[in-house]
Amino acid sequence: MLHQQPNIGVSYKRIAPVHVSGGSKRPGKGPRWGLFQPKEPLRYLCVSYSMKSILLCLLVTAAFALTTAAADISGKWSGSFTPENGDAGSAYVILKQSGTTLTGSAGPNANEQWPGLQGTIGGKKVSFQVKSASDGTLYKCELELGGDHLKGDVTFTSAEGQSGKAKLDLTRASQ
Repeated sequence: MLHQQPNIGVSYKRIAPVHVSGGSKRPGKGPRWGLFQPKEPLRYLCVSYSMKSILLCLLVTAAFALTTAAADISGKWSGSFTPENGDAGSAYVILKQSGTTLTGSAGPNANEQWPGLQGTIGGKKVSFQVKSASDGTLYKCELELGGDHLKGDVTFTSAEGQSGKAKLDLTRASQ
């Protein structure tokens, strides 16, 4: 008589309860399985899966990996830098991406660039910092990527210790 067990690739047969006391012996040979003993325990060390379920799992994993991979944002970006006081100016950033690490330069335009940009990208979150070569102001940018658009907040601290906040709005520049 077969007892119904969850279908995990192992079939079971029902055996009589084992009573061990004194010198009585266990029925059958091998390890004690209690009320249920696999018919062929060594054959079912691994759970068997159908080829369809394996292929489906591989396709889902590949699709997930493609959607979560960080986009390549290497290139030139131009746009606006707007401090809280409202005096908007231009911004120009050149990014080089290697994995999740960003390097490059930034400045008010393509001709005035400050080297030493360091940052990271994780999903849609982009963060970097760069120091102005002209006055020593440190700019820390926390941006979000949306297609060919980077937008977010900047905090900056001057060499004298004065700080402020601004908005940075960049689009990918034509090469």
